[in-house]
Amino acid sequence: MGEIFYAGERKPRPGAYYRVDRMDYPRADGVAGIGGCLFRADWGPLNTVVEVTKDNYQNVFGNSGTTDVMKFLGLGGASQILACRVGTGGKASELTLQGVGKITAGYAGAKAFTLTVRTKLTDEKTKEIIIYDGTKVFEKYEIAAGGDEAGALAKAMEASGNFTFEKTAEGEESTVDAVSQMVFTAGEDPTCTTESYSAGFEALEAYKMHVLVVDTEDTAVHALLQAELTKLSENVRFALGFVAEKTSEALAYEKKLEHAAGFNDQFMHYILNPRVKLNGEVIDGYQTAALAAGMVSSYKCMYSMTHKILPGVTGLAESVPIQALNGAAGNGAIALTMSRNKDVWMDSGINTLVTPPEGMDDGWKSIRRVRTRIELIERAMGAAEALVGNVDNDADGRAAVITAVNGVLKDMAAEGSILSGQAYEAADMAPDAGSAYFGIDVVDRESAERLYLTFRFQFSTSVD
Repeated sequence: MGEIFYAGERKPRPGAYYRVDRMDYPRADGVAGIGGCLFRADWGPLNTVVEVTKDNYQNVFGNSGTTDVMKFLGLGGASQILACRVGTGGKASELTLQGVGKITAGYAGAKAFTLTVRTKLTDEKTKEIIIYDGTKVFEKYEIAAGGDEAGALAKAMEASGNFTFEKTAEGEESTVDAVSQMVFTAGEDPTCTTESYSAGFEALEAYKMHVLVVDTEDTAVHALLQAELTKLSENVRFALGFVAEKTSEALAYEKKLEHAAGFNDQFMHYILNPRVKLNGEVIDGYQTAALAAGMVSSYKCMYSMTHKILPGVTGLAESVPIQALNGAAGNGAIALTMSRNKDVWMDSGINTLVTPPEGMDDGWKSIRRVRTRIELIERAMGAAEALVGNVDNDADGRAAVITAVNGVLKDMAAEGSILSGQAYEAADMAPDAGSAYFGIDVVDRESAERLYLTFRFQFSTSVD
């Protein structure tokens, strides 16, 4: 007859022994700092996600159009930027070298290129072919002077990811003549419509990101962003969206508060007064929304965003009436205000959820709580998914699932993200065939955000 054995135990007699243990699952610690963005540019791949940072995005997309959305995401604190240029059509610029061949830009866009061909100063047997973007060297090739120079240029440009060269010269003898600042025929930027953003959102869906922003104050695009965030959440792929509109006579604060409350969405965030001073310049609209999004992404989920200082911002560039400031939180808008130390910070770390639907509590109005709940869901789902197909749907298998999820809850409590949590088998749904049902009770943490101090002053100067 078999017997049970314990870890590390050695039995004195031959035989079969058994023990039951849980299957380990990989711990998925929360990460921070991933921001997605859609923008317009005169260079770079269309509807394709490229991972960049604030320091290198210009190498891929240049600095025209609304590429600065990547800069502000990075300045806010996003360490990884998932960038997607949006638009359709357009035309690539090109240049014909008479009797030699044609150079064509790799991407559609109006970026203005020029070409210079010259003998290398330090080696007269070598020719330099230089493509400029304005005064900046964009690409440079070297070929041997003499012989089939067209063929040599074609070979030199094979590795270029930015241009193609189509050789037209025939025979072994072809000369690439010297030219100075020869202008490419103008390209055309892709057309960008509301539908263009839909294609960009679709391209980003395969990627994990914490925040998602767009390069416009267009409310139709903001509505698309909201729809995309809902779609992501329904597929357990969460992100937070940040938008802003520029203040004007036609769009006063009262109207902006209506726009914020109109989202009524725990994943959408609306900056009420985005015109601020940053590193010597004034930024506004989508730029400030991207900065705020980058900042939020850089913090781990256990931190409140209330009174968090926007990086690099030195002052406010628009004056908000007290009435609008007092009404911001009640309408789901984030007001930017000055601290006593003259830092610019988020007055309240909230989203646009004003009236929670049935089944949701007021905790979903808080950026901190939403981010914590998102991380808990993602990590618990990861722990559970690791066991799918690897345990039986019996008491031991379901206990393994509970143990795995409780491990996540214990970890997050130790990290300071939640107070406590407990997973258990659902009492109202009996397991059957391949289906098992579980409940998870969680007690959130909350920040001290409203401190009430009562001062009692004594008129008499007697201390007896």
